[in-house]
Amino acid sequence: PVAAARLVLFGLAIAIGYAATWVALRGWTDSRERPREGAGPMPAWRRRLMWVTRLSARCILFSFGYHWITRKGRPAPRELAPIVVSNHVSYIDPIYFFYELFPTIVSSDSHDAIPFVGTIIRAMQACSFTFSS
Repeated sequence: PVAAARLVLFGLAIAIGYAATWVALRGWTDSRERPREGAGPMPAWRRRLMWVTRLSARCILFSFGYHWITRKGRPAPRELAPIVVSNHVSYIDPIYFFYELFPTIVSSDSHDAIPFVGTIIRAMQACSFTFSS
């Protein structure tokens, strides 16, 4: 029964987080750069809507068994240390960083096409790049 409850919580968290992100991205384009959805700075009301997605990320962590996450120390303010460099070592790390820091990430253009994840990556205003040989 616990596994079923966690699976239901995971499914609900994914659905709610995706829906909030989808609404935040609808109609938001910036023609100065690439004419694609999610380009340019995100307006304030859309950023506030992303809090729903952040809380969904915390519910996902809870469903994976991370009931309480302790952190040692305090992060430096963004003004002092605006860049976090991390080589994530598991599938949990990006979810935790998304929940805790809501960073802008660097990712490949190919990640935009991944279902669910691509939508969230666009909402995080990822700096995309293309691999070339």
